[in-house]
Amino acid sequence: MSTPQDFNTELPIAVSEVGAITSVGRGMQDSFASILAGMSRSTEVSGFKVFDGDEHDMVPLIGHPVAAVTEGFSALARWRLLADHALGNLIQRGKTPGAKLTQTPTGCAIVLPTLEGDRFYYDRRIRPPYSSESLLSGLLIKHGLNIPLEQRGYFCSGHAGIGEAILALKSKMEAGAIHRGIIIAVDSMLDGFSLLWLNEAGRLKTPDSAHGLAPGEAAVALILERADALQQRGGKPMAWLKATACSEDDYGFWQIGRTQGRGLINALNQAMQNFGPDFQTELYTDINGEHWRSTELGMAIPGSSIGPSLAGGFKAVAESVGETGAASGALNIAIAAQALALGQSQAPYATILSSSDYGDTCACILQKAML
Repeated sequence: MSTPQDFNTELPIAVSEVGAITSVGRGMQDSFASILAGMSRSTEVSGFKVFDGDEHDMVPLIGHPVAAVTEGFSALARWRLLADHALGNLIQRGKTPGAKLTQTPTGCAIVLPTLEGDRFYYDRRIRPPYSSESLLSGLLIKHGLNIPLEQRGYFCSGHAGIGEAILALKSKMEAGAIHRGIIIAVDSMLDGFSLLWLNEAGRLKTPDSAHGLAPGEAAVALILERADALQQRGGKPMAWLKATACSEDDYGFWQIGRTQGRGLINALNQAMQNFGPDFQTELYTDINGEHWRSTELGMAIPGSSIGPSLAGGFKAVAESVGETGAASGALNIAIAAQALALGQSQAPYATILSSSDYGDTCACILQKAML
């Protein structure tokens, strides 16, 4: 297990804007309202069936597709369509054209699922690192974002990739290389290859398996910005990014009975190390119905120092939008930042936990912006 990487920031960094597309909303405003209300738009997944032992027949799988946007497209095309919507929503909400946003030094990072391995082994359209590079370049060009190659980052590690992206951009901000960073996180568990991979691994929720995930898809775009740069352009923080830590667990989804939550425990304790006894936080998780994720969280809460600080239970966004893979961590950050900004949070802090399929973990802590 590697040593956790972390920062408890002294350089004020804000989450200054967010954009998203999910199965319950074509933008951040609709997605946030729907998720807060506990709404869901689950439906039959076109062209994919699972076995129902009671009926002795094949029945349609239930999932959370983004209706009329991605149906019929391959994984890479789905990512492009979803990310385009999320980035467009981010720029529209901020009311700042992309070209103007990048007039001062700006970096960017894209968060994707693990491209190497079994999930996309037979998908000839997915070829790392070309797939991630071409996807990000196309998005930046379309939205007029002039970001040089040396200020771009690619994080293909699934759920916890959001933490790695934050740490990379934060390091560049501290060094003075950039004033802000744009993060785009996107994934779909609904393309044919991903569904086959999930089904073969026994990870889907079916009539015969209640302990499984409902596949979903989403894209999220975030702006992280130094306080001085935000003030110079007349912006306001949604929330302050106070800490991020990344770690690793020895076990992932394929070793269900062996996870002890050590990766999340390490990340949590590292992120919380500078907070005092008055620390109160809501908890956002990537619980999705799978037994191993529930076990991991169940081990991490009593095994870390967060227990006494919890206020208002924990949030499981997947209940509304399904399993959104590499987009889930960024979606939790976006939802938490929006809740803090609108006074919809039960605590002044929000802690976001993410755990990738293969053991990477991260914890992020946001603070309410006192305006």
